Amino acid sequence: MLIYFPGGTVDMTAHEVLEGNRLKELHRAMGNDCGGNKVNENFLNFLSEFLGKDDFERFSIEHKDDYVELLDDFESKKRYHDPEKLKRTTLRIPTNLGKLLTKKLGHNRSGAFEIIANDKMRLTTEFVTTLFMGVIKYIVQSITEMLVSIPDSIEQLLVVGGFADSPMLRQELRKAFESEMKVTFPYEGSLAVLKGAVLFGHNPATVTERKSRYTYGLAMVVSFDKEKHPKSKAIFIDDKRLCNDVFDIHVRVGDTVRYGEYQTERVYFPMSDTDTTYPIVLYRSTKREPKFVDEEECEAVGYYLAQRPFNKGTCTRNEQVKVKLAFGNADIKVVVIAQDGTTETPAFKF
Repeated sequence: MLIYFPGGTVDMTAHEVLEGNRLKELHRAMGNDCGGNKVNENFLNFLSEFLGKDDFERFSIEHKDDYVELLDDFESKKRYHDPEKLKRTTLRIPTNLGKLLTKKLGHNRSGAFEIIANDKMRLTTEFVTTLFMGVIKYIVQSITEMLVSIPDSIEQLLVVGGFADSPMLRQELRKAFESEMKVTFPYEGSLAVLKGAVLFGHNPATVTERKSRYTYGLAMVVSFDKEKHPKSKAIFIDDKRLCNDVFDIHVRVGDTVRYGEYQTERVYFPMSDTDTTYPIVLYRSTKREPKFVDEEECEAVGYYLAQRPFNKGTCTRNEQVKVKLAFGNADIKVVVIAQDGTTETPAFKF
């Protein structure tokens, strides 16, 4: 199982290592916004509550350079926070912020920090640890939920990304999972994803199977059925009542897609005898069974205009085009087969 901390999020997936070091994805990639930046957010929220929201917001706007330096210093100290080794964490702070904090304190000390010479803020280890604990607890919960959803036995937890360098995160993940599996933090974990991307670029067939993160399909028009279709979707073309914006599913969220393998081809027809192109518009949805392409969870991700191969004046509405898609590659591939057997492999326009 791979856990990646790029900064603001935590991303998770699980793979089975096959013969020849090829990979089979066991669970689609998932993520949330509970990454290392949440610890920064907790610290800023503390300052905002302590000083008052208006005063802290005024400081962040009027002294942007000082505000950024404060964040940078906290980021560097946060990465190496180890409650078993450190008694306190000292931050460099702008003098104007130090004066604000001192004025609010009345004295130069509190249970969480003390101000030294108006330009240093010394945080207690206990306080810094509380900034981490809610974040780490949620991370552990997210990993546990994914493990429960995977029927296969997971033998190793591989943790990479910048936040993976945090001693506190490492301690808590080992405490939570080391009794069940091997927990590994690679050397230079913050660079591991970059190195992996380079290797994958040279050999994209390394990942032989993936789990689709979305339901993908094409927009289409079908005969209107008053029992299934809302009146708002009814349109009239050549005096025929049709249903617009139907989501024709090619692959569903969670389905296994294989590298280089095309899904079953689907057949489409023009809406009118006079149409000269087939508009092939690709949509995706987080729902497993979307019905229409304009639902809130749906979005368009690409399109292609296929030309109809016909002689002027001889086209019919029964003239078909076949479309098949491949999702197992790094990008989505499409094959369009016209009525006369002509085949195109265009790239979607985004």
